[in-house]
Amino acid sequence: MYIYTVLYVLVIPFCVLIHEIGHAFANVLTSDNQSHVHLAGLKDSSNRSFEIGRISCHLKWSYYGFCIWGGKLSKNQRIDALIGETYMSLIMAVVFVFSVNTVSNESMQALLSSSAGFCASLFLATAIPVKYP
Repeated sequence: MYIYTVLYVLVIPFCVLIHEIGHAFANVLTSDNQSHVHLAGLKDSSNRSFEIGRISCHLKWSYYGFCIWGGKLSKNQRIDALIGETYMSLIMAVVFVFSVNTVSNESMQALLSSSAGFCASLFLATAIPVKYP
């Protein structure tokens, strides 16, 4: 039972963070812009948790997040920045799937399997582009 608690409290927010860092990483690789990754809302957006080069992370515990990039992007740069998170979710799902066989503890296997399922669902949910209001 504690596995689902760990999944909901730690793993899902971590996977959402890595998912959003995928946007930022693709943006930073294809442009000269800075990216801001937010978990939770924009309140206290000046309060940074940490920075990785041109990626600023503003973190609060949350199940949702988003990435903001400054400056004007070309069409190809926007596409790269938008699909970067999809690739990150797929990579995380694959890593979790392959990690299942490396541990012998059944509880850890269940946690890794659940994590892989969540990342796979993130991948599927974001593989088809949606325009948010």
